[in-house]
Order: sequence, then C-alpha cells, then structure tokens
Amino acid sequence: MDDLHRHRAPEHLLLGRTVAVKIIHGHLLSDESASARFITEARAASQLNHPNSVGVIDFGTTEDGLLYLVMEYLRGRDLARVLNESGLLPLRRSVEVIRQVLAALAEAHELGIIHRDLKPENIILEPRRGGGDYVKVVDFGLAKVRAERSVTRPGIVCGTPDYMAPEQGRGDTLDGRSDLYSVGVILFLLLTGRLPFEGDSPTQVVLLHLTMPPPDPRQVAPGRALPDALVDVCMRALSKDPDKRYADADAFAQALLESLELPPQHEGSSPGEVIVCVSCGSPNLIRQKFCGECGVKIGAGSGDHATRRPRLDLVPEIVSKLAGRTQQEMPLPLKNRAPDLGWLEERLGEVRGALVAVRLLGEEGA
Repeated sequence: MDDLHRHRAPEHLLLGRTVAVKIIHGHLLSDESASARFITEARAASQLNHPNSVGVIDFGTTEDGLLYLVMEYLRGRDLARVLNESGLLPLRRSVEVIRQVLAALAEAHELGIIHRDLKPENIILEPRRGGGDYVKVVDFGLAKVRAERSVTRPGIVCGTPDYMAPEQGRGDTLDGRSDLYSVGVILFLLLTGRLPFEGDSPTQVVLLHLTMPPPDPRQVAPGRALPDALVDVCMRALSKDPDKRYADADAFAQALLESLELPPQHEGSSPGEVIVCVSCGSPNLIRQKFCGECGVKIGAGSGDHATRRPRLDLVPEIVSKLAGRTQQEMPLPLKNRAPDLGWLEERLGEVRGALVAVRLLGEEGA
C-alpha cells in the first residue's frame, strides 16, 4: 500500500534476522476504533502460514503511538516491476505465478481473510535457486483498514480501481470471490499485456467494471496464440456476478492447470534425455542433481561421475521405478564419505551429553 512507510531493519534484535518493517501513517488511523481494527487485521494476517503468503512476525505500537508490522524481508521484485522490465511473461510462467497466488488465497479465505487489494504490486516474485519464481502475496487485510476509515467520506473509492470487483465498486459485502475477480484481472494482464478496462479516471474504470463485459483476450493479443481453455478460465473469473465465478481459489487453480493441454516439461532438455550414473550404472532423469541409487553427484559439470545421453527406452523404467516414492523415501546413502563421517562422529563425541541440536551445512543431497 502506498500509504505505508517501508523500512528495512538491519536485524531483528531477538530473532537475529533481517526483517521488513511497515509503519502505518497516523492519518490512516486517527481514532481508537481504527487502531483496534488494524490490530484485529494484523492479528488475522499473522495467522497465515502458507509459504506463498508473506510472514507476519510481529505487530504493535511504537512509543510515539505509530502502529507497525514486522514481516519477513523479501528480496524479490514485484510483478508490476517484472512486467515493466521484462515485458510479457511466457504462458507457463504466467500460469504458475497465478497458481501460487491462488494457493495463498485458498488458506486466507478459509481463515476468513479477504485481501481486498490484489494487484501486481502486491505480488512479489522471489527467484528460486533452481530457476522459476517463488510467489509471495503481501498486504493481506490492510486494505480493510483503509476502506473502513473511508466509509463516511462519500466519493472515495477504496482499493485499486483497475483490479476492483464490481461488488467492491458498489460498496457491497465482499467475500473470497471478490479476490478471485482481481486475480482474473491480473491473469488478463499477463495474457495480453494490458488491462481489461482502461479509462481517463478511477471513477470511469470502476463504472466499466460494473457495466461492460471484458474484451476477449484473443482479440486483444492476437499474436500470442492463447489457448481457448485458458481464455475461458480468465473470462469466467471476470464474471460480473460472483455466483458465476469459481466457487473458491482451489477450483480456480485446478481449472487453470487443466487449461494448458501440454504437460510441464523441464526447460533445456528433451523429455527422453537421461543421465546414466557411472558409479552404479543407474539411469536418472536429467533434472536430478544426485543419483537416486548411490547418491553420487550427476549432471552437467560433474566430470567423470556421470554420462549424459538420450535413452528414450529408459524413460518408462525410471518412471516406474520412482512411482509412489516421496522425496523423503529416495535412497541417498553417503558413499565414499568415510573421512567426512569420521570427522562428524569426532565432533559429536566432544559434545555428547550437552548437545541440544546440530545443523549440517552442505550441498543438497550430500
């Protein structure tokens, strides 16, 4: 929210970690009832435990009477900035971003928390080490504080008009489906590069959301070859009547995934390419970093430990072999690591009886 001061604290003194601190402007919370509403909303947001929701660590009041939120510090870029710097995203990436947003909303809605101000600026994309985006949705519930303060001020539209559901523009009671409409607007933007409704003023945009049907994304962006099923999902989310939208975030996400007819495929490799471990001879899918049988590091840059070659005939064998196994059940024994194990045993012996916990740092799968 642009009404909030954003600060980065060097380190939370008790937690010993970098955090983000938001200080709420005093003019937003000018009376005790507004302050009480903020505390209620902050407490609700702190209940969110989904990995795609920003974590609220603490909240309270400063000695000067200013209200604040302490949250996990995010190093990524918001979706608006990503679109501005990179342009249109590939369809698969767009769908994956929306899927993660919906995953965060599913938990929030179950807890009775409505976001009310979903927009690209409130969607943070954190880069994964292995590639792809890790989505974080921020500012849950804070729009309600601003909205309730403005009830007695006629003509004030609360929220962001470009992404506002029709019932929100009318001042009706909101539920989780109002957030799903906003997600539909964001999906439209990701598919076409523009908003479904644009006007000369915020009021005009709200009126368009209330009265005009959204344009067909295929006509707005004819060069993108948008799948019909994906367009249908977007248009349903943009229904004026909440009853005609998806019933909940999970249903929206399921329809979204089903709209892409092709199964997800690992970038940079063919479906049938495998890595054969030289240490034990076991076949592994190319995206694996370590052999599923002996634990030896494999893949590009692993030197003599593995060879890479297309083996279409081995794919059914690998799939059958890995079927039903969870990640925790994958056999990754320590092979040829006797010196390392010996050193660890010596260190454990030195602190035996006083040890509370031990943290081992190393390569994934080691």
